[in-house]
Amino acid sequence: MSCGNQVFDVSICDCAKSSDLCEGEYAIACFPFDSHYHDSTGNIWWTKTTNMQLVSVAKHGMSAYFNGNSSFMEIPFFQNYQFPLTFTCSFWYMSVSGMDSDRKGLVNNGDCEHEPMFTVRLSNGVTGTLSGGVYTVNEHNLTNAYANIPAMLEVWHHVVMMWDGTVVTFYLDGSLVSATNVNIGSGLIKRSPVSLILGRSVYCDYQFDDNTFLHGYIDELKMFRKTLTITEIQYLYHEYD
Repeated sequence: MSCGNQVFDVSICDCAKSSDLCEGEYAIACFPFDSHYHDSTGNIWWTKTTNMQLVSVAKHGMSAYFNGNSSFMEIPFFQNYQFPLTFTCSFWYMSVSGMDSDRKGLVNNGDCEHEPMFTVRLSNGVTGTLSGGVYTVNEHNLTNAYANIPAMLEVWHHVVMMWDGTVVTFYLDGSLVSATNVNIGSGLIKRSPVSLILGRSVYCDYQFDDNTFLHGYIDELKMFRKTLTITEIQYLYHEYD
C-alpha cells in the first residue's frame, strides 16, 4: 500500500498521518538547519559553530555543511547531560568523496581527552562505512556497538540510533541493522563533560588536521526521550519524500 505523505500504521492496518515528533512532549531537541543553527523546540538556544555554512544541498530546506578540514558544531547544553534511560537520535547525512580512510565524526560527545559516551561516526572516510554505540554506567566498552555498516558516499542516508536501557538499536534508511559487537551493558548512558559535537571526531593526534573532520552535510537532527516505534521511524524516513 502506498501512503504518500502519510505512513502505514500497523496497529490500524491503514495509512495514518504521524504528528510532528518535534512538537511532542518527548522531544529533547530538533535542529532543522533551515535558517539558523538553533533548536526548533525552544529547549536549547545556544550553539557554537566553527567555519560552518547553511547550504541548499539538503534533505529538506537547508542543511549544515562541513568542509572536511576545520568546520564543526558544538551544543554546550549536552555537557554533563544525563541522557534519559530511553533515548533516540535521528538525523540525515551525506558524506562526499575525497576523504581519507580515518574515522570522521557525525554526532558524538567526546574530545581528544574524553571518550564519547554516545557516538555515531564514519568508521572509514573512503568507504563511507558507519559505526555507533553508547557507554553505560556499568560497562567500559561500547554497548551493542555497530561497526562497518555499509553506506554509500554522495547519497543522503537516514540514521536512527536508540537506547532502551539494555540494547542499542540502529536503523539505516528505515531498515534495522544487526549489531556486530555486542557487549553487556545496561542502565543510563554515562555523562560526558564534553558538548555534543557534530562533524568532528575525537582523536588527539588528529585534533587540528583534516583526518578528524567530516566532509559533507548533516540535516534534520532530532533527539527524543523515548525509543521510536517502527511507524515513527518510517515516518521520519519518508517525511520528505
